[in-house]
Amino acid sequence: MTLFIPKNHSFFAHFINKNTLELNIQDRVELEQLRLHLSISATDYEDEVIFDGTTKHRIPKGYGENDWTVEYKGKPMGTFRHFKKNNWHDHHYIFNLYEYEGTIKCDIKIKGPDEDKATLTISVN
Repeated sequence: MTLFIPKNHSFFAHFINKNTLELNIQDRVELEQLRLHLSISATDYEDEVIFDGTTKHRIPKGYGENDWTVEYKGKPMGTFRHFKKNNWHDHHYIFNLYEYEGTIKCDIKIKGPDEDKATLTISVN
């Protein structure tokens, strides 16, 4: 008997694909002012809220262009793209927010099969 699990079905992906989010906030940064959004090309996931200042939401799966947008105090800090090569790859997304010389900065690291080895820094005044 062959068991077929459709990898593009969000119900199964929620239980099988376990992407995780870690937020590290320095003292002067207000966590409730942070918003994270994700859009995945060629899927139904457009501008999905991943973090809304108080609650972490599930990170949908999807291979290809995963575009993240970081907002702080209602202002966009920047957008970055994580290219995932496979629907089944799980990733751990780490966002480190801190203040540096009067500017809020966000370093992002991605751990997993398609990890981003570079650290991206985006900022808002």
